[in-house]
Amino acid sequence: MELFSIRIQRTFQLVSTHSDNRIVINISRADDVRSVLAHEIQHTIQAMEGFARGSNPGEFKNTTENVILDIVRATDGRILEGGGFDNTPDGIFAALNRETAYGGTILRDNSSSLDAVAGKYGYETIFDLVNDIGSFRSSIQEYRSTAGEVEARNVESRLDFTSAQRRNTLAVSTEDIARDGQIFLSRDVRMDELARHVSFLAGKLHIPVEVIRHADEVGSPDIRGLLSCGKDIRGWYDIPSQRVCLYLPHARGKADVERTLLHEGVAHYGLRKLAGHKHMDAFLDDIFNGCGEKVRDEILRMAAADRTDIRVATEEYLARMAEDGTDRSLWDRIVTAFRNLLRKLGFCLEIGTRELRGILAASRKNLTGIAEPAVIQTARGDLELSCGYGRAVLRRQGVETDATSLLERMRKAGISPASLGQEDWKAVFNGGIILPGGRKLMAVREPAGYGMRISDVSPGSARESGMEM
Repeated sequence: MELFSIRIQRTFQLVSTHSDNRIVINISRADDVRSVLAHEIQHTIQAMEGFARGSNPGEFKNTTENVILDIVRATDGRILEGGGFDNTPDGIFAALNRETAYGGTILRDNSSSLDAVAGKYGYETIFDLVNDIGSFRSSIQEYRSTAGEVEARNVESRLDFTSAQRRNTLAVSTEDIARDGQIFLSRDVRMDELARHVSFLAGKLHIPVEVIRHADEVGSPDIRGLLSCGKDIRGWYDIPSQRVCLYLPHARGKADVERTLLHEGVAHYGLRKLAGHKHMDAFLDDIFNGCGEKVRDEILRMAAADRTDIRVATEEYLARMAEDGTDRSLWDRIVTAFRNLLRKLGFCLEIGTRELRGILAASRKNLTGIAEPAVIQTARGDLELSCGYGRAVLRRQGVETDATSLLERMRKAGISPASLGQEDWKAVFNGGIILPGGRKLMAVREPAGYGMRISDVSPGSARESGMEM
């Protein structure tokens, strides 16, 4: 009886289905309302019975269109300047080998970004990917090949069968795509695919991520309660485990998972922690080298005033821009550089100006200070960091030792305290951490509290040489 609660309405779209058992059809656009209705009712039955489900073309990412689109983005659109190209190896390579203004080629000038595209699809180089472009199918081909869509179309084709014809004709014999060529999608299969994508992203990021496939796996009673009330929660930051949690049953697809991971990660860890020092430094260098002399002078002034390095000052300048909206002429370059950063991290998201402003503003909170005091258990006691990293105290067995001088000396050495995560702080007080460039930072005990030691580690040797501050 559940099936007969379906309601049918008119709409401006051709057809749409809704979670409250409504099927909406635009009767002015549908050539055969009866067939469209039968098709959509079969999708409803699939959902109720747990059969292989239907899909839509936008659900498929490893398609010819997406490969070509990623190649276009990796070249910042320059591959299209010659008037387009054929989606064949010869056509793509001909476009990539066009000369640029400075005597190079599109391929050579964008080799790093193009190889990152190849890596996204499981290939070692852009040459391997392009030469195998024929193995990719279009999104429409993938969509039509899903078992749920084949079944729904088969229902349409058998609408006028007599009872005898239905009994004597197997469903498999009237399907327009053979079973061995069909793609079987289910909720579990979909979540498996999303989980693999999250695992791929987590391998490139520098933050802990937890995938949750069922409400019973949620550790927070508050979150479980909200989910049981039907709240559309797709991700959150779990304070006890200090992980970004992704709730796959509510995820709309890979782009939705990426956006949740990006926003939760930046909000709670900051962009530098999420991207890692190498990628973040390259992003900031690209911005600094590409901005005008006036902006560079302002960044250098900020670096001198705060006694920090140029990259930290550039990051602070970007965050200020995000909040006050100044220097609009620089935003196109910033957006392009940020999209390149995301591609290196495995993201396929398209980030607009407004969303990027929000991301940079959220990251600033992690750059300039923490929202509330943090207590970190280290080998030398409990380290308490105040809001804004203005003060640090180490407590052990009731004895309190001031460690604020450690924060001050880090800043003088061009190291932002906010760039260190919890595990980094633990390591600082237990043997040290390796900084970009191979230097080692560790806390050292002093009569008045704690200072720091930065040392250079000789390759292949345990010997260190350095300076205490």
